[in-house]
Amino acid sequence: MIGGKNFNIDIDNNYYIFDALFEKDEIKFPVTLCTQYYPKFTFIGNRVGFNYGEGFGNISKLKKYGTGGCGNQNTGFLGHWHDEANELSNETDLFPFLREIESKWNEVFNNLPFLTAEEQKNIVENWIN
Repeated sequence: MIGGKNFNIDIDNNYYIFDALFEKDEIKFPVTLCTQYYPKFTFIGNRVGFNYGEGFGNISKLKKYGTGGCGNQNTGFLGHWHDEANELSNETDLFPFLREIESKWNEVFNNLPFLTAEEQKNIVENWIN
Protein backbone atom coordinates (compact mmCIF):
# COMPACT_ATOMS: atom_id res chain seq x y z
CA MET A 1 0.00 0.00 0.00
CA ILE A 2 1.46 3.35 -1.01
CA GLY A 3 -1.32 5.81 -0.17
CA GLY A 4 -4.92 6.34 0.80
CA LYS A 5 -7.82 8.79 0.67
CA ASN A 6 -11.56 9.17 1.38
CA PHE A 7 -11.24 8.06 4.98
CA ASN A 8 -14.57 7.36 6.70
CA ILE A 9 -14.46 6.37 10.38
CA ASP A 10 -17.33 5.33 12.62
CA ILE A 11 -16.02 4.62 16.14
CA ASP A 12 -19.49 3.85 17.51
CA ASN A 13 -20.05 1.10 14.95
CA ASN A 14 -16.45 -0.13 15.03
CA TYR A 15 -15.36 0.36 11.44
CA TYR A 16 -13.48 2.55 9.03
CA ILE A 17 -13.45 2.60 5.23
CA PHE A 18 -10.85 4.11 2.92
CA ASP A 19 -9.59 3.98 -0.64
CA ALA A 20 -6.00 2.76 -0.78
CA LEU A 21 -3.51 2.78 -3.62
CA PHE A 22 -1.55 -0.45 -3.98
CA GLU A 23 1.37 -1.30 -6.19
CA LYS A 24 2.45 -4.73 -7.40
CA ASP A 25 4.95 -5.47 -10.16
CA GLU A 26 5.10 -1.73 -10.93
CA ILE A 27 1.34 -1.61 -11.55
CA LYS A 28 -0.71 0.73 -9.34
CA PHE A 29 -4.37 0.04 -8.61
CA PRO A 30 -6.99 1.36 -6.15
CA VAL A 31 -8.71 -0.85 -3.60
CA THR A 32 -11.43 0.17 -1.17
CA LEU A 33 -10.92 -1.44 2.23
CA CYS A 34 -13.12 -1.81 5.29
CA THR A 35 -11.61 -2.55 8.68
CA GLN A 36 -14.14 -3.60 11.27
CA TYR A 37 -13.72 -4.60 14.91
CA TYR A 38 -15.92 -7.34 16.38
CA PRO A 39 -15.91 -6.84 20.17
CA LYS A 40 -17.61 -10.19 20.87
CA PHE A 41 -14.74 -12.05 19.20
CA THR A 42 -11.97 -9.45 19.81
CA PHE A 43 -11.35 -9.76 16.08
CA ILE A 44 -10.44 -7.07 13.56
CA GLY A 45 -11.34 -8.04 10.02
CA ASN A 46 -10.45 -6.42 6.73
CA ARG A 47 -12.81 -6.62 3.78
CA VAL A 48 -12.20 -5.59 0.20
CA GLY A 49 -14.79 -3.41 -1.46
CA PHE A 50 -15.75 -4.85 -4.82
CA ASN A 51 -18.89 -2.81 -5.33
CA TYR A 52 -18.20 0.21 -3.12
CA GLY A 53 -15.95 3.25 -3.52
CA GLU A 54 -12.96 2.57 -5.76
CA GLY A 55 -13.77 -1.15 -5.70
CA PHE A 56 -10.89 -3.43 -6.60
CA GLY A 57 -9.08 -1.65 -9.40
CA ASN A 58 -12.45 -0.42 -10.72
CA ILE A 59 -12.85 -3.77 -12.48
CA SER A 60 -16.56 -4.16 -13.22
CA LYS A 61 -16.37 -7.98 -13.50
CA LEU A 62 -15.45 -8.15 -9.82
CA LYS A 63 -18.47 -6.19 -8.56
CA LYS A 64 -20.53 -9.37 -8.18
CA TYR A 65 -18.29 -10.46 -5.28
CA GLY A 66 -19.23 -7.46 -3.15
CA THR A 67 -22.05 -9.17 -1.28
CA GLY A 68 -21.14 -8.34 2.32
CA GLY A 69 -21.44 -5.25 4.43
CA CYS A 70 -19.14 -3.06 6.45
CA GLY A 71 -20.58 -1.70 9.66
CA ASN A 72 -23.92 -3.32 8.71
CA GLN A 73 -24.81 -0.39 6.49
CA ASN A 74 -22.25 -0.16 3.69
CA THR A 75 -22.70 -2.98 1.20
CA GLY A 76 -20.33 -4.11 -1.54
CA PHE A 77 -17.55 -5.75 0.52
CA LEU A 78 -16.16 -9.25 0.97
CA GLY A 79 -13.78 -10.70 3.54
CA HIS A 80 -11.98 -13.98 2.96
CA TRP A 81 -13.99 -15.61 5.77
CA HIS A 82 -17.24 -14.86 3.89
CA ASP A 83 -16.17 -16.65 0.73
CA GLU A 84 -17.90 -19.88 1.74
CA ALA A 85 -18.38 -21.05 -1.84
CA ASN A 86 -14.68 -20.39 -2.55
CA GLU A 87 -15.67 -18.19 -5.47
CA LEU A 88 -12.60 -16.01 -5.16
CA SER A 89 -10.34 -19.06 -5.01
CA ASN A 90 -12.05 -20.86 -7.88
CA GLU A 91 -12.83 -17.94 -10.19
CA THR A 92 -10.07 -15.40 -9.46
CA ASP A 93 -6.61 -15.16 -7.92
CA LEU A 94 -7.67 -12.57 -5.32
CA PHE A 95 -7.97 -14.87 -2.31
CA PRO A 96 -4.27 -14.54 -1.33
CA PHE A 97 -4.65 -10.74 -1.38
CA LEU A 98 -7.59 -10.93 1.02
CA ARG A 99 -5.63 -13.24 3.34
CA GLU A 100 -2.62 -10.93 3.23
CA ILE A 101 -4.50 -7.75 4.12
CA GLU A 102 -6.25 -9.69 6.86
CA SER A 103 -2.99 -10.79 8.43
CA LYS A 104 -1.43 -7.34 8.06
CA TRP A 105 -4.26 -5.12 9.28
CA ASN A 106 -2.08 -3.62 11.99
CA GLU A 107 0.65 -2.77 9.49
CA VAL A 108 -1.90 -1.13 7.20
CA PHE A 109 -3.46 0.75 10.14
CA ASN A 110 -0.10 2.02 11.39
CA ASN A 111 0.86 3.27 7.93
CA LEU A 112 -2.27 5.26 7.14
CA PRO A 113 -0.85 8.73 6.63
CA PHE A 114 -4.22 10.47 6.78
CA LEU A 115 -5.17 9.35 10.29
CA THR A 116 -4.66 12.09 12.83
CA ALA A 117 -3.06 11.19 16.14
CA GLU A 118 -6.47 11.67 17.80
CA GLU A 119 -8.19 9.29 15.34
CA GLN A 120 -5.53 6.64 15.88
CA LYS A 121 -5.83 7.04 19.65
CA ASN A 122 -9.64 6.64 19.48
CA ILE A 123 -9.37 3.44 17.47
CA VAL A 124 -6.72 1.96 19.73
CA GLU A 125 -8.61 2.88 22.91
CA ASN A 126 -12.02 1.70 21.66
CA TRP A 127 -11.04 -1.39 19.72
CA ILE A 128 -7.80 -2.81 20.98
CA ASN A 129 -7.60 -2.20 24.72
